[in-house]
Amino acid sequence: MGARAEPAVSPALRAPRRLEPEWLYFLAMGIWVVMRTVPLTVFHDLMTDGLFKVLSYLTLLLLVAFEVAYGIRELRRCQSSRDASTAGPVEWAVPDTRDDRRAARRADFSALLETTYAKVTVIAIPIVVALFLILKVNNNGRFPQYVLLFVFCARNIDFRRVARFGLVMSVAILAVMVALCVLGVAEDFIVTYPDPRPRHCLGFLWPLYPGMLVFNITALTLYLGGMRESKRTTGALFALNLVILWLCSPRLSTMLALLMIALCVSLRFDAFARLVRRASPLLVWSFVIIGALCIVLAFAYDYYPDALAEANGVFGSRIRYGNEAITTYGITPFGQTVEMRGYGKALGTGTDLEEIEASYFYIDSTYIQYLVRQGVVALVALVGAYTVTAHEARRSGDWTLLLILTILAMHLAIDDLTTRLQFNTMILETGGAVSSVAGRLVERYWPSARERA
Repeated sequence: MGARAEPAVSPALRAPRRLEPEWLYFLAMGIWVVMRTVPLTVFHDLMTDGLFKVLSYLTLLLLVAFEVAYGIRELRRCQSSRDASTAGPVEWAVPDTRDDRRAARRADFSALLETTYAKVTVIAIPIVVALFLILKVNNNGRFPQYVLLFVFCARNIDFRRVARFGLVMSVAILAVMVALCVLGVAEDFIVTYPDPRPRHCLGFLWPLYPGMLVFNITALTLYLGGMRESKRTTGALFALNLVILWLCSPRLSTMLALLMIALCVSLRFDAFARLVRRASPLLVWSFVIIGALCIVLAFAYDYYPDALAEANGVFGSRIRYGNEAITTYGITPFGQTVEMRGYGKALGTGTDLEEIEASYFYIDSTYIQYLVRQGVVALVALVGAYTVTAHEARRSGDWTLLLILTILAMHLAIDDLTTRLQFNTMILETGGAVSSVAGRLVERYWPSARERA
């Protein structure tokens, strides 16, 4: 006779599936994205200072809880590994006394400290704390220190999951705002100054904001689809960018998004893919090269204003304002408070745009803004993290990611919205890339006790 089949277990009687620690991270990310987006919309009055502080502390608490929960999960893995290695016949089992349990817990904790995860975390925490304090002192209302925490905590999460969540958030925010405008709940400001062409804000306080959401949607969709992206999805991305260009006219962002689509789609052709592979050693350094070029042009504007006049006009006076920022405030290691005045949020306060024009001063370039406001250390950390991510993309042969990062390096030169989490989910990829490189270095130069023996 065959072996008797085990009775089927009812799904209701099975052990409940534990909630993954990653959901704490996604909850924190969702709260942060929403609370940082609302002040940029016509509903900005809803985000009071008190509510903002409460949500900020809640976000911080969730990130800490995620780190603790993830550490506990790693500790349980060490325990499971010990149990599997010590499993044997019942007659050889050691009595389960209180001292045995204490010894087992100490052994598990020691095993956890020997893991690459724990070593990288121990090294990273003081660095992150130092950067957090530097960014916090001169956050200038942007709160980049919280973005740093999200990057740090994302190091142990598969970025594809983070990218999918970020994509859903961006699509949902854009769809909700457009729907509210169509229903008449949200006012759609139409801006005709300083450029006379009409530009719709779609419920936001400036027309560049929906353009950046679409840029983020484009980057995430291409990253998740890669070379397998269907023609239908590619066409939808192309059409979405054209619609936003027609409605809001975020020209530089849209042109870079369309270039990103063209380059990523072209990877399907072997000749272009080979060209990207050959150029990859140079593309890895895109952030360094473009950042250095922005700084050099800003300094050179003092000496060659006529020669750079045309380029300055093409990039909306970004070179001149970068030069003015460096000349007026100088460069410091840890940043300084720099008051900027731009058109963003002016519609929400009722400020006349022509009045702002008289005292307009805004550093659009992320490279220049970080150099002057956040300091040399923060700029080096930002460019370094992106460069490491590009290196990891080349190392793994992820040419789609490498091209997206190259376009992102260009975008950092013309706009500072890429430092905000709600407009650039790709920044979270830097956490995993830096952690991966640090892990390899730790395994090489900090071997475990077993390996040393």
